[in-house]
Amino acid sequence: APTSYQVHELLWEEIRKLHARGNLQGEVNQKDVWKKPVYGVMSTVGSGQKPSDTNIHSFHGVHRVEGVLTILDEGCGIGKALYPPADAISRGKNDRVLVVANPDDPQAPFGDIFLKPTQKLDGTEMWNKITVSAFDTPNFTGEEVPDVVKESLIQKDWVEERAQEWGVESGRYRSKILGEFPDQSDNSFFSQRVIDTGIETDIIEDYENPLKL
Repeated sequence: APTSYQVHELLWEEIRKLHARGNLQGEVNQKDVWKKPVYGVMSTVGSGQKPSDTNIHSFHGVHRVEGVLTILDEGCGIGKALYPPADAISRGKNDRVLVVANPDDPQAPFGDIFLKPTQKLDGTEMWNKITVSAFDTPNFTGEEVPDVVKESLIQKDWVEERAQEWGVESGRYRSKILGEFPDQSDNSFFSQRVIDTGIETDIIEDYENPLKL
């Protein structure tokens, strides 16, 4: 993921909870490593990390006969340099790469993957691209899920409020509600992701420091 906080406090915290709840094999430690016995030896079966955006060797040497699953969370925020290493450890028959992201920035590497043709030598698509809109989720479709899931997922009233606040034609609505990349030309000065970050950032006023422009 783009930050260590997202890897450790969010993703792997959920993995630790699910591991304990499901009474799964092995142990998941606070270093975001999952180990379990393999032929009598404690072996790593999963790990989480946030390498430097320029560390192209961060994933090298990871191989498993059974296959390697590489998950990139918040894919729009992950630098271009980290996509080739993720691909490099996914060359085996059973290897896969899963990228999960909000479609905020069409000029990000994830935007290139999703919006530009990426075909294999046989003409088939290299990536299986799946778009999930708010209207595809259980609170809109009526799919039966536990209450705790319903309460955690996007709510109808929130979507209606955002439609009024942002407008259904806005880039923010397309990205956050419809799960689609906003219309944006190559010479846009600010990407939708940067605009969203600006809107969502609270600035704490500090009257002790001088203002510098």
